[in-house]
Amino acid sequence: FFKAETPGAFAFRLDPAVVLKGRPSSMYPDVPFGIFLVSGRNFLGFHVRFRDVARGGVRLVLSRDETAHERNLATLFDECYNLALTQQMKNKDIPEGGAKGVILPDANFVAKKSKKKNSNDNVLFGSSSQSPAAQRSCFTRYLNALLDCMLPAQCGIYAGHMGGRKEILYFGPDENTANFMDLGAELGKIRGYPYWKALTTGKSVKLGGVPHDTYGMTTA
Repeated sequence: FFKAETPGAFAFRLDPAVVLKGRPSSMYPDVPFGIFLVSGRNFLGFHVRFRDVARGGVRLVLSRDETAHERNLATLFDECYNLALTQQMKNKDIPEGGAKGVILPDANFVAKKSKKKNSNDNVLFGSSSQSPAAQRSCFTRYLNALLDCMLPAQCGIYAGHMGGRKEILYFGPDENTANFMDLGAELGKIRGYPYWKALTTGKSVKLGGVPHDTYGMTTA
């Protein structure tokens, strides 16, 4: 694996049978088809899917303070697994299986530490890792890392574990990512992903999508 530019994140496909080996079936009743760990600058993320062809939203988990971040970090994989399993149950009568992604920005609460008069102490809107600009950056790096795995020939990475099949992922909107679906599709197009038009759901009509907020859709 080699990139001329500095990568913003790395995605690692984990063997679900190994990850969940010895763990209680009461907590993990089904073994997923695929688990990705995404480690990036200023964030940590997971993606879990229960079928080869599966779709579900990507959730950006925000933390108001260090205590909330520690709690979110400790439960991040479980949240992703349970969300994906729930989506799998919701999708039981359609061809696509269930999947979910989660992104947790780092605990870099710059705004909270500011002592300037009239400074913005709300870490969700200041110059912190939780700010809107940081959220967009985390989503972009997360998706770029997963696209590396979906474009192994372009990136020069090992794909033998797939037995000749392609690694195909689909993404939908969830908490704090609904406005990033156009960005996701356009990023796929820029990267040369052949199915970029189907990469995200909930995107605008100009990109061939059906906006979820316009039609009151609540699932991906």
